[in-house]
Amino acid sequence: MELTKLLISPLPGRIRQVYETGISPWVSETFHRIPEISGGSCFHIPSSVPAEKSLRWAVFMRKCEPKEAVLVLKALKLDNDTIYRVKTLVQWIKVSLCGEPTGDSIQSDKDGAAIQAGYLKKELSKHNDRIKTGLRRAMSRMEPELFDDLLRVKLCLAEECRLRRSA
Repeated sequence: MELTKLLISPLPGRIRQVYETGISPWVSETFHRIPEISGGSCFHIPSSVPAEKSLRWAVFMRKCEPKEAVLVLKALKLDNDTIYRVKTLVQWIKVSLCGEPTGDSIQSDKDGAAIQAGYLKKELSKHNDRIKTGLRRAMSRMEPELFDDLLRVKLCLAEECRLRRSA
């Protein structure tokens, strides 16, 4: 309960103090391993993520496997709805919904310009089809509210990443 309060506070990164003070091993063994699993990125919780427990827990455990997230939350005795929501969000947070193209998907000539406008148009059309397919697949596998939550979390994480790169 107190850990959830820390996560939904205006400063969710303060959950780091649970680890710094040495309390984390007594919470649960799986909870104690989260920073190791995430490479320390678990403490970077953008305050732009809505202060809802399932969203903040999902962002905190975004590098974990869904099974590990369930073990942590069950050890903390969170309700089944929150456990289900976090498990689903953790599972889908790592998945590209839009099928972003790789750098080599658009070829260029020696001048750095696209080879042909027709080729580019065809590639963009394929890309749009991948986006639609990825979105439909994700939408069909979860409730509409959970899909909305997933998009909100992904948007907050993308914005945080963009801000870090520009700084």
